[in-house]
Amino acid sequence: MSKKLWMGIAAVAIVAIAAVGLFKTKSESLVTVAPQTVIIGYRTHDLYAPVFVGIEQKIFEKYGLDVKTVQFASTNQLTDALIGGSVDAALGGVNIPLILTIQDKSPGELVAFSLVNETPVAPLAYLLVTPSSTIATIADLRGKKVGAFQGSTAQYLYRKTVSSFFKPEEAELVQMNPELELAALASGQVAAVIVLEPLATIGQSQHTTRVLESGLFDKFVMPNFPNAASVMAGRFKRERPDVAKALVEATDETIDFINSHPAETRAAIAKFLPFEAGVLDSIRLPYFIKQTEIKLEPVQQEADLLYNDKQLKKSVDVKGAFSL
Repeated sequence: MSKKLWMGIAAVAIVAIAAVGLFKTKSESLVTVAPQTVIIGYRTHDLYAPVFVGIEQKIFEKYGLDVKTVQFASTNQLTDALIGGSVDAALGGVNIPLILTIQDKSPGELVAFSLVNETPVAPLAYLLVTPSSTIATIADLRGKKVGAFQGSTAQYLYRKTVSSFFKPEEAELVQMNPELELAALASGQVAAVIVLEPLATIGQSQHTTRVLESGLFDKFVMPNFPNAASVMAGRFKRERPDVAKALVEATDETIDFINSHPAETRAAIAKFLPFEAGVLDSIRLPYFIKQTEIKLEPVQQEADLLYNDKQLKKSVDVKGAFSL
């Protein structure tokens, strides 16, 4: 082989190696340029902002991820799909109590990453009544119907919220699709509703609701309550570890964007939620915590609280649920 040909081959090899090196500087987790399909479940509230922003800002594409989304009415349905294998991950909004319950029963089925806490300055859950309602305190809900979103976490939150005022069975909890909650309140089907954002802001902007209490998890369950997390199926992590790592890194990048670009984040959320244009312009965004910044002590405190409340059958070491 001629010297010129050898030099040509060497030059091509150097360019190829440099190209691979440039690609990996975007994300060390990526091992191929070919798009990797990832199915992500979500619900219609702002805790799932990482998936909305990741798609709108094309962050997933940078990491070689071809994201497909599936909408669910409840978190229980979403986690069933994760465990069943029809969904790979859910970004941002899966309730920590539900994650710990699953970890209690089936360790390793879900792996959590990223976090969002409810705090006094960043409330997530609200108890709403109509502006003309005579209900002045939670105690006034005794004997009445209280609407709530679907799932076991709503049941637990209802019990913790009212138990200091009356026995939970002295009022009736009516669970429904979140999109029906404000209409149910306005029509008088229920006397109050427990909602997550963006419904609280929407009700206030339309002058159809009054806030009876805000920050329900923080006030009635635990201060600075670790509310929700991103999760992936344990199967997904085991079978596609490089893609799973890329998803975590992409999610961290979406969180950086969310926490520094509120207007663009609201615009991304609005494209995925079934509300009229402009309604979400003033929603209170949660503050997301990246995988690299998670502190597990508060999550362990929550797990111990749930165990003492008999929501968990045995004490759970949360490191197992957050082990990537």
